Amino acid sequence: MRNLTIRQKLLGITAIIGVVLILIGVMTYNAFEKVDQLHDIMFKTDEINENMLNLRKNEKDFLMRDVINPEYFETGQSKYLKAFREVMDRTKEIIKELKKDEYVQSFGLEESLVLLDKNFTVYDDRFDELVVSITKRGFKDYGLIGEMREAIHGVDAFYEDAVFIAEEVLLLRKHEKDYLLRSDIFYQKKFNDEVEVFKNKVNRTG
Repeated sequence: MRNLTIRQKLLGITAIIGVVLILIGVMTYNAFEKVDQLHDIMFKTDEINENMLNLRKNEKDFLMRDVINPEYFETGQSKYLKAFREVMDRTKEIIKELKKDEYVQSFGLEESLVLLDKNFTVYDDRFDELVVSITKRGFKDYGLIGEMREAIHGVDAFYEDAVFIAEEVLLLRKHEKDYLLRSDIFYQKKFNDEVEVFKNKVNRTG
């Protein structure tokens, strides 16, 4: 009976140790799981910081390169805008994931992430508006600048024609007066020759 009691005690102690070990195991597992989740949160926040740098880089590259690149205005394609969009979408997805994280919520950081998300959205919208404005403005033969240059060329051509006409009219008047004053057939011939020059010029520009 005494041996049975000792055995029972040993079994009890073993059971207690087993339970303690299980609890320690569970606590260790939970601790590691928490560490992994915290590590994942840190990794995502680091990725957001890195993405912000990439967004600024693609923004600056677009503003420095594509705004003076005729190929962009001709095709509407930009590797910098494409990269900007991919990074921006990924950043918003990360913020969305973080807002749902239980540890982020337990730390009371959800409101900060909402504000961060809003700031990224404003940045995204303003940059899109800037891109639209720049594309509409154009470069060289494209956009509003292209239309303006075409209009200026039209004015230049008209101005050159107007100057030519004025010069020809003055020259014809001179030959006319010389003929009337001198009654010399030479000035009549010069007048007729100049009329032919004038007609040829008009026909070429018409």
